[in-house]
Amino acid sequence: MKNKKKYIIGLILGIFVYYYLTINNAPADKKEVAIVLPTANPMPTVTPTPANANYRYVDYTLEQKAFLVYYSKYNTFIDYIWNKESGRGQALKGLHTYCRQKNMSNEFGYAPQENFCFATFEESLIALEGFYEKYSNMSIEEKLCFYNTGKKISDCAYISSYSQDL
Repeated sequence: MKNKKKYIIGLILGIFVYYYLTINNAPADKKEVAIVLPTANPMPTVTPTPANANYRYVDYTLEQKAFLVYYSKYNTFIDYIWNKESGRGQALKGLHTYCRQKNMSNEFGYAPQENFCFATFEESLIALEGFYEKYSNMSIEEKLCFYNTGKKISDCAYISSYSQDL
């Protein structure tokens, strides 16, 4: 039993060291944010809002959001949009900050012209998975351009770094 625990702890530490060395040894223009899966409780904290006791705001940590994105159906597509639209929720301004002020979520830039906000981060993930499936006949590049511009084109500024960001 002790050897099993030591093995698991060693494996986890090895993964973190690998990511640390990989990110810190990458050229400055190629550094990226690693998605680190949570090691503690993956369940979010649910807080009832005082205005409406029936509505429950779910407060996810960045690690919990990364966990949800990583295990979503189309994680590469969704993570690219998440990074482009809100810097994975870390950008200082944008639609996601507007929604956060309302105890809602939209870190994917979904329907920005309407200032649209989802009740939870999970709902926004479901919407993006639905978008991906609705336009299943398009290539990834066409989907990304259509998501960003509303035009069915396969080359746009939005995807200029798509292959590099993978």
